[in-house]
Amino acid sequence: MSSWVVATAVFVCATLILGGASEGDATQSIYSAMLIAHGDFSCAYPPAAFSHFGGYPLTFTSPLYTLVSAIAGWALRIGGGLPFPPSSALGVNCAHAMPLVGNWTNSGTILVALLRVGYLSWLVLAAGIVALMRASGKGRNRREAAVLMAIASSGPVVSCLAAYFHPEDLMAMGLVLLAMASVVRERWWLAGVFVVLGVLTQLFVVLAAIPLLIVLPAQQRLRFLNAAVVVVIVLVTPLAIVTSGRVWHAVLLGTSRAGSPHVVGAGGTVAFALGLHGPALFLLSRIAPMVGAAVVAWSAWRRWGERLREPVLLVALVGTCLALRVLFDVNTFNYYYMAPVVSVLLLDALRGRFRGETFALMWLVTLAYSPIPLNYMWRGTVVVPNVRAALPYLVAVPLLVVLVISAYRHHVRWFLISSLVAVSVAFIRFPLSNSQYSPVIPSWCWQLLLVVPLVYWLSEPLRRANGRDQVATEALDGG
Repeated sequence: MSSWVVATAVFVCATLILGGASEGDATQSIYSAMLIAHGDFSCAYPPAAFSHFGGYPLTFTSPLYTLVSAIAGWALRIGGGLPFPPSSALGVNCAHAMPLVGNWTNSGTILVALLRVGYLSWLVLAAGIVALMRASGKGRNRREAAVLMAIASSGPVVSCLAAYFHPEDLMAMGLVLLAMASVVRERWWLAGVFVVLGVLTQLFVVLAAIPLLIVLPAQQRLRFLNAAVVVVIVLVTPLAIVTSGRVWHAVLLGTSRAGSPHVVGAGGTVAFALGLHGPALFLLSRIAPMVGAAVVAWSAWRRWGERLREPVLLVALVGTCLALRVLFDVNTFNYYYMAPVVSVLLLDALRGRFRGETFALMWLVTLAYSPIPLNYMWRGTVVVPNVRAALPYLVAVPLLVVLVISAYRHHVRWFLISSLVAVSVAFIRFPLSNSQYSPVIPSWCWQLLLVVPLVYWLSEPLRRANGRDQVATEALDGG
């Protein structure tokens, strides 16, 4: 229990150091949440023509985190001292709902309080980590505490709140891990419940649902699917009725605009560089990862059979499939790397040794996709350029120290050398620049340089030559 508390404190402190939960992308969940909290369900997901605030079109997250945020806002009476816009003022077809709720939310300390609700998502992720470690027989020890600390302090995990406010990603990953723990414990129906709850939180969980469905015993797949159907009926059907079906767009597409006539987003990926639009972009960024997950899972199943439900292999399989999101997506952000980073750290923990390569890759992700918000302030002054410019030195110095120590002990750590070279070439500037580092390597190159090693390390247990006996022996040795 103490490791939970300390890891939670580490996560909260790391987020606060970076300025606390960010306002970025908060509109995708908190406006709908406040409408639901005040009983205006019909306008929680307004028609696309009226889903605007401040001149920008809004997209909405899958509904589970929104419901959690609404319940928390109602229970804590957030904004209770300020009259909420009445239903009569929301307009025909909710035409004025988003601007009115947006202005109300930005009054006083309401927005800050709603952003703090996002910290609850860490508890779901932590519960999933602990559940999987203990289902694997590797929990209740220092290793469980170590993986909690490592994940709580990693840049991609903290970025889910500090950079763009996507607590639903943390919650979704926690539900994936709970589903995996249920598979390890052979609780098939419960696994189905957690998987569909994850999908109703963030759509990338589909990439985990596909391999989990494939590895289930054939006679248990119907129970798994029945559980999913029950959860959808209980949670989504009432929302679909009161929103005239508009919630289904959030359930089936989430915040994605892939497939729209024009590419909307930050880009920085191979898919974006190809200049695809419309159906072609949708097929590459949304359908291709699902097809890839099915191919990877089916190939692994033919190779391993029922042994694929063992913890090490299961984490390797699901983590590999989750990494396909970053490989194919049209956009890339630091928090996109959260799921594969959590997976590779868990894989190291289950195998009994944290690899230096894993931490070096995490540092490179942090540099390539900085978790520091663009409006980061210190004592009332925006200092994000200076802080971002200093980050490469904060990473390079410990890398150099470890490299010198390793050389003194006559150990050649090639991953340290390659990481130090990458940091020096791409980020280090002499003298220390007073502005943030400018990219030398294009963002889509970083996507390949980071995702390919992640996929390679995550899939390593699946590619073993005499795989079955080696993984079983390794798992026993790690225990």
